Amino acid sequence: MAYVSLYRKWRPQSFSQIVGQDHVSRTLSNAIEADHVGHAYLFAGPRGTGKTSTAKILAKSVNCLKGSTPEPCGTCESCKTIMNGTSLDVIEMDAASNRGIDEIRELRDKVAFAATIGRKKVYIVDEVHMLTEHAFNALLKTLEEPPSHVIFILATTDAHKVPVTISSRCQHFVFRPISMQDMAEHVIKVAKAEKVSIAKEAALVIARQAEGSLRDAIGILDQLATYTDKSITNENVVDFLGLVDAGVIETSIDLLISGQTEGVFEYVESLVQAGLDLRQFVSSILSYSRDLFIVSQVKTEQRLHLLVSPDKEVIKRLQKQAGQLGEDRIRSFTAELSTLFEAIKSSAQPRLAVELTLIRMMRGEELTIEAMAARIESLETQTNKPGSASSATIPAARIEPPRSGPSESAPTKAVDEAPRRTPAKDNTARDVEVTSSEADLSSPETKAGLKKVEEASSEAVGKKEGNGEVTLDTVKNMWPEILSEAKKKKLSLNAFLIEGDPLAITDGSLTISFGSRAAFAGKELEKRKNAEILKAIFSEVLGTKLDFSTIVDKIVKEPVVAKNEAPKREEKQEEGLGKESALDMIKESFGAEVVDKKT
Repeated sequence: MAYVSLYRKWRPQSFSQIVGQDHVSRTLSNAIEADHVGHAYLFAGPRGTGKTSTAKILAKSVNCLKGSTPEPCGTCESCKTIMNGTSLDVIEMDAASNRGIDEIRELRDKVAFAATIGRKKVYIVDEVHMLTEHAFNALLKTLEEPPSHVIFILATTDAHKVPVTISSRCQHFVFRPISMQDMAEHVIKVAKAEKVSIAKEAALVIARQAEGSLRDAIGILDQLATYTDKSITNENVVDFLGLVDAGVIETSIDLLISGQTEGVFEYVESLVQAGLDLRQFVSSILSYSRDLFIVSQVKTEQRLHLLVSPDKEVIKRLQKQAGQLGEDRIRSFTAELSTLFEAIKSSAQPRLAVELTLIRMMRGEELTIEAMAARIESLETQTNKPGSASSATIPAARIEPPRSGPSESAPTKAVDEAPRRTPAKDNTARDVEVTSSEADLSSPETKAGLKKVEEASSEAVGKKEGNGEVTLDTVKNMWPEILSEAKKKKLSLNAFLIEGDPLAITDGSLTISFGSRAAFAGKELEKRKNAEILKAIFSEVLGTKLDFSTIVDKIVKEPVVAKNEAPKREEKQEEGLGKESALDMIKESFGAEVVDKKT
């Protein structure tokens, strides 16, 4: 006797044997019992979920010689011929290879003929979405008003490709991917009936690899039964399918949590020596990251068993690792691995790509907005620490651009000076500050300049303190807390605010200065939504309402020169922007270099 594949041998023969489609089985069973069977059905869903099997069971149920029943006898002539595929009353048609108008016209011409043995003539059209537009049009009228003895069952894996004119004339049933738990249980049931020993873990791996297709799961079981001489272990499944063992993936996540950079190279070396495909490894760890993310979001045990794994021990291990990593890091891991999975397909050095990505993930070097903002804040904090290079910066003279305010006749307010961060790189003579490394702090000129700035600042602060209003010193002291609150409320607001410095307080309004390269941040800060949030933060942190405005500062370097050279400096400032000044501003604003200067 010829060998029959297990997926054919174990094809369901009644509605009660259909796995994972209870909503379809119950509805059709009730319709048969009530004699309310429709003239056209559309079965849609992924491959291997039971669409064609259900269609044949429906055909047997309505044509069973012992009467219409949800549980056909399987022994009468009609049932046997339908099971064997030789029935003249059940016509199966593959629309993928018979998609033209001629085939549909032939079908339409034969519809008028009555059933041979049973009561109904059933047409099963598989992959119906493959029909051409003209073929659908030819089918439309017949489908709308078929003879009373005809039932159409259209099956498809792409329901959205079926014209609405067709689907609206059918009863629509959606076949869902079969859950891992249902599939694993069915695999164990089939293995037991076939006298094949299989471990529970092995059945779960098969169910995961089948991705919702029961036919695929039974096909894998069939192959493994031959491969292992009817004794299947988890290791057998992993070896046969070329998978990466779950223990290997768990170890990789533990390694990333531990932060042992040196261990990455040894770990990847062990994968290579074991003969594992690195592309398959990346795919497996990406799938594992998905499970970690689900575990971090879903707390109900029943839902976790449905979405991740029915094994309680697996869930516990995932929960432990998810707790150690945290939700943000898991999301970052998934993004990094997704990028690696795409890049490794065409990489000439897949091993190097894996090593670099794992080390970057371990060190937390993900290029996310959150990570970049955190680094900026860390650098800002280090810069403002006493004793740092930037904290020794000498305040330089500022040229304040005109802005709307009181009339010219109004008394001039004192302007509080705020230290500026030294730009990382600038070779020009303006828009930089003189640091302790650039000027002699003990020189008389420098001391005089520092004293003058301190006196002006003290005078302005004294006036504000006398009025009971918030002072610039208070704002400076509370600035780290203001940045922290901005980060909590809106991350982008924090990133913009970091670029600015509190410069002065005038008439209850704080002036925040921005360097020319941070002008964009100042503009974004003044947008209505950002401004409202920032004012609320001022009120919360400072305990009083405070308005604000932004300016773009032009900082002029104060070189240490002899007294008789000072007038020349002033004259040069009053000349305005010459060609050289304009060129310098372009170089600074766009980070450009002069290649060729023509007179």
